Amino acid sequence: MKLKKRTKLFQRVLLLMIVLILPQVVSAYDFMVNGIAYNIVSSANKTLEVTYKTSSSPGSDGSSNYNGNVVIGETVYYSGAYYTVIGIGEQAFKNSFISSLKLPETLTYIKKEAFSTCFSLSELSIPASVTEIGASCFWMCPDLKKVYSYATTPPTCTGTSVFSYMQYNDATLYVPYGCLSQYKNAYGWKDFPHFMEMAPMIDGHEYVDLQLPSGKLWATRNYGASSVSDYGTYVEWSSNDIVNSSWGSNWKTPTLNDIKELINNCSWIWTSVDGKQGYTVKGNNGNSIFLPAAGVKMGSVMKIGEWCYYWSSTPQSNDMVYILLSTASDVWYGSLNTMANLPIRPVADNPSPNILATGITLNKSELSLEIGNSETLIATVTPSNVTNGSVTWSSSNTSVVSVNSSGIVAANAAGSAVITASTTDGTNLSAVCSVTVNPAKITGDVNNDGEVNIADINTVIDVILGGHFDHISACDVNGDGEINIADINFIISLILEGK
Repeated sequence: MKLKKRTKLFQRVLLLMIVLILPQVVSAYDFMVNGIAYNIVSSANKTLEVTYKTSSSPGSDGSSNYNGNVVIGETVYYSGAYYTVIGIGEQAFKNSFISSLKLPETLTYIKKEAFSTCFSLSELSIPASVTEIGASCFWMCPDLKKVYSYATTPPTCTGTSVFSYMQYNDATLYVPYGCLSQYKNAYGWKDFPHFMEMAPMIDGHEYVDLQLPSGKLWATRNYGASSVSDYGTYVEWSSNDIVNSSWGSNWKTPTLNDIKELINNCSWIWTSVDGKQGYTVKGNNGNSIFLPAAGVKMGSVMKIGEWCYYWSSTPQSNDMVYILLSTASDVWYGSLNTMANLPIRPVADNPSPNILATGITLNKSELSLEIGNSETLIATVTPSNVTNGSVTWSSSNTSVVSVNSSGIVAANAAGSAVITASTTDGTNLSAVCSVTVNPAKITGDVNNDGEVNIADINTVIDVILGGHFDHISACDVNGDGEINIADINFIISLILEGK
């Protein structure tokens, strides 16, 4: 009887222990919503981070974590309040078989090993809000070939091997326009074997600035196209611009003048992209677009891979419209009946036009200095609203005259040199100043022979007596505004002092 009571007591104690221990085993997260596990970062600030949803670290038991397509929202409703998702926790997606993942724009950090050994993830976009990424975050993700980072300043990699595995994947990092050099030199990010700049957008459509005189921006793809090489939608011409109505008020079908400008200010290279023939059109700044040879549709599509026919918005007559018309051997413009169906390559006005320099001047064209002295040259770039008004400075002989980035000219030795200020916006304009450096004057050397001696005294006497007028200014040795016996005494004192 006592044995039975002891057994029941033991069972109760064991059950109590299991009850107490069980929450510690399964509570790897604070709560779960729509299949996503979260830990509360701050109850006061109502912030969360995503964590793994297995009973323990997915790195330790190897169990399945997340899989398939995962979308993480910016906010989560829990226990009567909305929380903001600000982070991805340590090992959150480790050992997962996720095929795609959408991260929220509220994200500020991704902790270490968050995506390590994600074997099925092939592409990932990191929001612009992210500022910090932990060690080994993307270690051993063999299918990850494309990573998009939208932050203009590369997020800080806080540990080793954040992206080091990307070299084995032959992966490409896509970065915001104008941020390529920053990422290529940033710790962790520079481990990528390939880099590409993402094109900037207007109203959700990518464009390329070819540095055309008008500032016109050309879309990276045809109207209705899914890629740069896609032919897009063949449309019948209409005075009601279909581009303007569907892409937004900033976009339109190019005019004949836009087409002429593109022809006259760019190089045209017949080439192939994604197996499709067409023209790579390159601006003077090195940027380019690809115009696939989509042919023309008149009942059926003809001359695919042979003709680049594109609508303009400029009518030639009631039933004829100007078009861009080119083949592999020539590029020009012509006209076509409005009944035809052609692709359109949209254009937009530059919201922030790149205004190039038209001139540069210096405040002085000639300058005379003594050794040891300096003077500041001022460069003025026109027009006054030029986008990039900075200049670089150079000297033809730095041993005689040097110049710093602020235009301060320093005289180093006797001789002459030419100082040049040049524009940096690609216009290659310049202005020059000729500089002569003279030996430093010696106090008391009124005849300028390099010595202070009896000859200088005689010169002062001659000036007092009415001669040597070419030395009058130098003879006021003591600087009292008069030339008299005091100046002679001053020179005598210099001679006695050995100067």
